[in-house]
Amino acid sequence: MSVGSHKSTFFHPAYQKHDACEIDIPELLDARICFSKNVWLLLTGYGDENFSVFFFNPFTKEKVELPKYTNRESFITMSFSSPPTSSDCFVIGICGWDDFGFIKRGEKRWTSHTIIKRPEFTPSTYCNPILHKGLCYCLGENGGLGVFDPNDNPSNWIIYHNDKIPLIQEKLDSVHRSYLVESDEGKLLAIFMVEEGDTRTPIHVFELPKLQVNKTMMKPCKIVCRIVRSLGNRILYISLGGSFLEPVVPRGLGNKIYLPIIQDKKNIYYSLSTGKYCSIFDDYSTKNIHNVQEPRNCCWIQGGPKLTLNKDFEW
Repeated sequence: MSVGSHKSTFFHPAYQKHDACEIDIPELLDARICFSKNVWLLLTGYGDENFSVFFFNPFTKEKVELPKYTNRESFITMSFSSPPTSSDCFVIGICGWDDFGFIKRGEKRWTSHTIIKRPEFTPSTYCNPILHKGLCYCLGENGGLGVFDPNDNPSNWIIYHNDKIPLIQEKLDSVHRSYLVESDEGKLLAIFMVEEGDTRTPIHVFELPKLQVNKTMMKPCKIVCRIVRSLGNRILYISLGGSFLEPVVPRGLGNKIYLPIIQDKKNIYYSLSTGKYCSIFDDYSTKNIHNVQEPRNCCWIQGGPKLTLNKDFEW
C-alpha cells in the first residue's frame, strides 16, 4: 500500500501494476506511514503547532487518534507493540538519537525520555525499532544491535556486535538498508540489503539469539547470529513502513523476500534459493536490479478479521 498526495494505492505482489487499485481515503492525505502491524497503520501528520499521530485500519476505514506530540522534533522512526484495540498497546517514537517519546493505551499524554548516547553505536534511520518482550531493539549502521528499556529514564543503549557477519562487516559502506522483523515464531530477524554491483548475495538474513540483557552493561559485547539460508515455506515482506513473515499455503512458493519495488509494471522479489531477483510473471532473473521504481510512503499490510471498534471505544 502507498499513500500519495491525492489517492491511496493498493497493490498485490501477485498482480501487475496496472491492476493496482486507487482509492480516495481523505484521512490519509498528507500523512506519513510510520509503521504497520496486524492490519493497522501508524501514521503522523502535521498540525499548526504539534505533530498528530493516529492509527488507521485501511480495511474498515476506522481511525484512532492519539494525543498530539508536543515535542519540537518529529519522530524519525516509530513502532507499536499490539493493535490499538488491545489494552496493552504501547507506541514508541524515536526523535533524535538522544530522546524518544512513548504512550500507552489509556494515557492522555506522551512521556518523553532521554537515551544516553554511545559513540560506538549509531542507529539506522531506515530501520524502525521493534518492541520485543518489554525492550526496544534497533539496528545500527554498522550492523550492530542496540537495545534499551523504554521505561528507564534516562535509558542506556545496550550494544551488541554481531561477531558472525564478516560478509556484512567487510562492506559496511555498501549496506544501504536494514530491517528488523519479528517472525511468526517470536524470534527476531535482521535483514541487510547491499548496494548494486556486489558480487555476493545482495540480501542477507540473520536470526538474532536470545539476549541476556544486563542494564548495567556499559561495554559492547558480542553475539553470534545464525545465518538464515532458507525461510522454508514462508515469505518475508520488507518495507520501511512495515515488515512481516508469514507462511504460504501452496508448498514450493516460499523462501522468497518481497520488496516494494516494481520493474516494467511487475513486482520483483528476491529468491533465497537462487540469490537472484525474480518475477512471477516471466523468466526475469538477475543478481543486480536496475531501473526499478519504489513507491514513496509505502508499506506492506496484512489482512485480518474485519473487526469494528466499539462505539464507546476510547484510547
